Amino acid sequence: MAFLSASEVHPLELMRVASDAGFDAVGLRAIAAPDSEIVPILGDEKLIGEILRFRDESGISVLDIEAVWLDRVTDRSSFEPIAELTARLGARFILVVGNDPDGARLRDNYAALCATAQTFGVAAALEFIPFSQVRTLDEARQVVSDIGAGTARYVIDVLHLMRSGDGLAGLLAVADDPRLAYLQLSDVAGPAPASPELLRAEARTARFVPGEGKAPLREILAALPPGMPISVEAPAARLAGLSPAERARILYDSVRALLEAD
Repeated sequence: MAFLSASEVHPLELMRVASDAGFDAVGLRAIAAPDSEIVPILGDEKLIGEILRFRDESGISVLDIEAVWLDRVTDRSSFEPIAELTARLGARFILVVGNDPDGARLRDNYAALCATAQTFGVAAALEFIPFSQVRTLDEARQVVSDIGAGTARYVIDVLHLMRSGDGLAGLLAVADDPRLAYLQLSDVAGPAPASPELLRAEARTARFVPGEGKAPLREILAALPPGMPISVEAPAARLAGLSPAERARILYDSVRALLEAD
């Protein structure tokens, strides 16, 4: 269960509702995205200890730590603390967004992040987002290829896959690529919003529960290699009035239904 599926709750509450619903992992946000606020994890040793204790007692793990936004003012001194936290929590990936219009600088910073991640035994997974500077699957793959680091990976978010125009064909072309780290799952319906601002609003608050939209989710899931992590990132508009626990249960049940369908 990804952070954005219940972004308003405390990290420990996210872990609890996800565990109770049946999820075996969560994503935690340790760096605030632009124009957003979070419960700080970095530097809070008490909270880190509580997360580790709950993880060990419940059996739920942490898949990824998000999100490093590579932009015009990226501070490389932040890379080591986030990589260290990722490793301490047992997470496999640092989620990365490329939002620097200077492609050379973006690649330099991403290479530096990958090098830092490698020292801590984690990977830096780049997510393409139509309203960022790395907009498409091909662009993300190109950045990862240009870096060539063993810890350079990319992520596919189904919403962004559909809104970027890559669609099912794009996923099928890379399903066996070892650099594909994991899939972020939600559903989508209707025409694409007409501006970057509206695309961002859709991504943050107006997705569909898996199976309730028009994306070819069964075909997408069937194409994934065995063992590929699936992160359910679905801040769905129709769930907005429900409790985090109710949302978690609906999302878990929806994905199980898709996975178990003939």
